[in-house]
Order: sequence, then C-alpha cells, then structure tokens
Amino acid sequence: MNKFAVAHTIQVKGSKEKVFAYFSDMCNDVHWRKEALKAHEVNEGEKKLIEQETFLSPKVPSIVTRYYVAELIPVNRITYQSTEDSPFYQRTNRSVEEGENGLLEVTYSIEFDAAMIIKGMGFKMPAAMVNFYLWVLIRIYTGKLKKELSKIAG
Repeated sequence: MNKFAVAHTIQVKGSKEKVFAYFSDMCNDVHWRKEALKAHEVNEGEKKLIEQETFLSPKVPSIVTRYYVAELIPVNRITYQSTEDSPFYQRTNRSVEEGENGLLEVTYSIEFDAAMIIKGMGFKMPAAMVNFYLWVLIRIYTGKLKKELSKIAG
C-alpha cells in the first residue's frame, strides 16, 4: 500500500491536561479541520470507536471512517487507526509534550492510503504535488488548532 504522511508541531501555553483532553478527542476535530463534518463515539461491546464523517472532495462529499485507539499514553500521546472495515487506511498521532519556556509542544501527524487521493480526485496525482498540498494543509489545521487550544488551555 502506498501511503502519504505529514506532521507538524505547534507551541501553546496552558495546562497539559486540558490541551491533551481537547486535542486527543477526535470529536473536537470539527472545530479545527474544515473537512471534518461530524464525529461521535460508537460502542461495540467492549470496544469504543470514533466514527467520523469527512468531506473528501466535491466528487466524494461524504466518507465515513471508523477509528479505534491503537495506542494511548495518558496526557501525552494518542494514536487512532482506521478499522479494517473503513474505506481507506488512516492513522493519526497526537502528542503533547513539555517544551521550553513553559510552552507545550503539540504535534499532529496523519498517514493515509494514497488511494484516497485517487478516489477523491478521480486520478492519480504526482506525489510531490500531494506532499506540498499536505504541507500547506497541516499548517492550516494546526493554526486553527492553536486558536482553539488558546481558548481552553488556561
């Protein structure tokens, strides 16, 4: 499987517990990721999943992906991965670390199946173009995230 991946770190002031609580909850993505349309928890027996509806492109205006927690280090890092029955492989890592000068280092990373691009666009795009777009997009996401975190981090 061909994959694309991108990560970006921002610095914020505030309570690590509050920042992690907000950032680690995928249901909050609707406030800082423009294509995240809605998300909610789904309980399947003992498993707790997140079901997230996203806008992929005008060609595919709605796609639903289910995620499970693949790794959790409380108040530090959480990794979500798409379930096997999801349309595409996706993985997101979210971490909050103590930084310098009392700031928190908040890192958001995503990895996904390159087939998502083909599905959304209807054709294969050059990897360099996709990577540039992701580089820009993750900075937009984390810029909005920083604004959201500044509201709640106190």
